[in-house]
Amino acid sequence: MVASAPFDPITTYNVSSGLPTVLQYVNEVTGHWASNMILIAIFIIFAFGYYSAKRDWLAGISVAGFGTFVIAIFFRMGGFISTITMGIVIAVMILGFIGLFLPRGE
Repeated sequence: MVASAPFDPITTYNVSSGLPTVLQYVNEVTGHWASNMILIAIFIIFAFGYYSAKRDWLAGISVAGFGTFVIAIFFRMGGFISTITMGIVIAVMILGFIGLFLPRGE
């Protein structure tokens, strides 16, 4: 006897309708962790990208927070992230901008 998966197979989704359907399926299969991991990866890419260009961690975290916030808005409109995740993204963005106003030892 073949054990069934705890989720629907991908053949039950109309993947020809575009990327949102595929993201919805992947998010369902991973227990809604895929979208969170994508946001974390985007944050890291923005932060390290800015740091490697300017050598400023506080500004890099601020830029990464804002970039992740913009992408999280689209994810929230598509229903890929929860309100709690959106709140965490907003909090990280605000903390990044507060960090810009701290005195620096340059």
